Amino acid sequence: MGGNRAGGVDIISHSEGADPAAVIYDGIQASKARKADVLICDTAGRLHNKKNLMNELNKIFRVVEREYPEAKKRNNISSRCNYWSKCHIPSKSI
Repeated sequence: MGGNRAGGVDIISHSEGADPAAVIYDGIQASKARKADVLICDTAGRLHNKKNLMNELNKIFRVVEREYPEAKKRNNISSRCNYWSKCHIPSKSI
């Protein structure tokens, strides 16, 4: 969602293809500076069949833990697909 449609919500983003952990880092720094109550990190577009998906997610988790260890954290994994029978396979592999 573009920042102009987010109803006053600050959006921190980098250009396409940027390191997701760097975007999360910048989001954490911005939320601390702005004294935000909530920070939502969305790593949209991480495909279940991407070779280094788990390494990428682990790097993100390390950045969050290092930069904001006192934060309450909740992880959600969602999958979009047209047929449920094909959706549950990626979730099992993660």
